[in-house]
Amino acid sequence: MKYKIKTVARLTGFKADLLRSWERRHNLLRPERTEGGHRLYTDDDLAVLQEVRRLMSDGRSIGAIAQAGRDELLAAGRRRRNQGRETWGGPRPTVRHLSEEELQSRRADLIRAAVQVDQLRMIRSLQNLFETGEFRQVVEQVLAPVSERIGELWKEGVCPVAGEHLAASAIRGRLLDILAREVGAQNSNKGPLVVIACFPGELHENAALFWALNQVWSGRRVVWLGADLPFDELQEACERLMPDQIHLSVTTREVYEAGKEGLEMFSGRWSSRVQVLVGGRGAEPALQSTMEAG
Repeated sequence: MKYKIKTVARLTGFKADLLRSWERRHNLLRPERTEGGHRLYTDDDLAVLQEVRRLMSDGRSIGAIAQAGRDELLAAGRRRRNQGRETWGGPRPTVRHLSEEELQSRRADLIRAAVQVDQLRMIRSLQNLFETGEFRQVVEQVLAPVSERIGELWKEGVCPVAGEHLAASAIRGRLLDILAREVGAQNSNKGPLVVIACFPGELHENAALFWALNQVWSGRRVVWLGADLPFDELQEACERLMPDQIHLSVTTREVYEAGKEGLEMFSGRWSSRVQVLVGGRGAEPALQSTMEAG
């Protein structure tokens, strides 16, 4: 497939100006060009960026990562996508089901790292967690409750804004990695196709990422379109994909109200063909329960 730069930015979490810079300075990306000069990225570019994000989440700088070169990054990204168990340094170590005591310890360590705004501790804790724990258990029993607890501590004034942002960013990177891995392993899955995205103006996508993984593990095929997706671009994507369901996430009432008119117009075009579900704390209660039930 070919992707516009805005789509790649949403899928990877890297801003468009950063993508252009890495293409120019490090030759990591090799997009094609339209007649009008617009960039069109490939699946290989996405594989490179997914590997870059994984390495950066482990504390490596873009300069150090770029020294490996595009070809090596692409090879590692393809192995991870196709085999699901390969990592930069070789096969992923054998994982196991963590005990409740271990889960409590891992949760406490991540929360402590956020409260103390300790980036190194956050990186090392997540790295160790994913080297030893089963992905689904880690997501459902560690990352989800940790994210919720850190949000509560931020509201209580215990966790600083910087700590909440640090945790959200680090967890988001890991969720995107897992989602890419799980979706890549769905080649033979014949389940319903679900498009998942965030409301226009919605920048907080972790809740939607948790939901996307829930849908994958429930046997659905998922296409993740990321944060802050305008309804006209969602319309274009859905016309190409023809999904069975469309799930939209919104975390604040203000963002929901700002996009409510666009939602009504979009739903009017699709509701007769596809189930359109809206969830998140910003949605109306009836819509929240509908998406949770779906």
